Amino acid sequence: MTRRWTPRSWAPPTAFARSLTRTITWAALERLTLPVQPITGDADLYNPPSVMRLDSGHLADVQTHVVREAGHHPHGEQPAAWNRLLIRFLRRH
Repeated sequence: MTRRWTPRSWAPPTAFARSLTRTITWAALERLTLPVQPITGDADLYNPPSVMRLDSGHLADVQTHVVREAGHHPHGEQPAAWNRLLIRFLRRH
């Protein structure tokens, strides 16, 4: 038997407070040496393509992608496009 899903079942109450202690800065992004593939949707209001491009300019090994007809969750809204991008990235690296 499974319990009914509630937001607390995946995020303890302290998770938000802990996230505030970790600040991602452009300087921190510039220190990354691993390949990064940011993906966003063209209708993403939380992290629009313009912000993704701005942040990505601080990464050494980056290839950005914008998924058409998707918002903040392109992996769920356009799974075929998302999977194509992910598989290509994994094969390359």
